[in-house]
Amino acid sequence: MDTQNRRTVALAALWSAPAVVVAAAAPAYAVSGIIDLAVAVSADTPQIILGIPTTVTVTLTSVGTAPTSGTVTLTIFKPTIIVASIVWIDFPSGWTIVSESQVTWQVTRTVPIMPGEVINFIFEVTKTDFTNGNTTMRGIITNGSGGDTNTANNSAFLRLNHGVD
Repeated sequence: MDTQNRRTVALAALWSAPAVVVAAAAPAYAVSGIIDLAVAVSADTPQIILGIPTTVTVTLTSVGTAPTSGTVTLTIFKPTIIVASIVWIDFPSGWTIVSESQVTWQVTRTVPIMPGEVINFIFEVTKTDFTNGNTTMRGIITNGSGGDTNTANNSAFLRLNHGVD
């Protein structure tokens, strides 16, 4: 009977012994960054004057936390109200003009754009006639381009006066 009692005590001790468990918390899913592209349009002067070049810059910036994935498409609208000559000053490497019309250039890039990267498309507009009014320069990122998730900052414009010279 002593043997049986010892065995019971030993089993009870194993079952009732306190257990210490050490575990590290792991996220339920992998955290990934956000792809967010923004566009802005600026000029070196608010007015286009006959015969004097005005430099226009369309800036695309990756303001997200992850690089783009896939093709990024940007449409740049040319000035259409005035008669002008337009010359590229700086067309960034890695980009391709996939279509051009009287009113737009459509450019694409397949190489990822890294977070914080700033890309400038710079061209010069020179007024060549005496018309008056306003012209609008515009840049539009195609929604979803490169995995972009925020469409609120995908379009920008700048209105320039081309009044009496």
